[in-house]
Amino acid sequence: SIIFLWFWGNWLLFEKANENGIYSLIPIYSLIVKLRMVGKPEWWILLLLIPFVNLIILFVVSNELRKCFQKEEIYALGIFLMPFIFQARLGINNDIYLKP
Repeated sequence: SIIFLWFWGNWLLFEKANENGIYSLIPIYSLIVKLRMVGKPEWWILLLLIPFVNLIILFVVSNELRKCFQKEEIYALGIFLMPFIFQARLGINNDIYLKP
């Protein structure tokens, strides 16, 4: 059931950002789209291949994503540590996406 909520929440999250929801199901491409959603260059996907740098990049993306939905700073930590809950909530709730 948590997997269903994860996929459904991400699908809705992508659609709020005017992206096709099906992109949320494609493993690497979903990260590229998410980089685009938060206003970061798509070549950052290469930084995700570097150990420890990838953690920094993922936290930056989490922080930018929470800014796009006007959430408080602590929400970025939730997205980073438990994306299957916090990121999915952004899509499921009535939060409004603002492009960076």
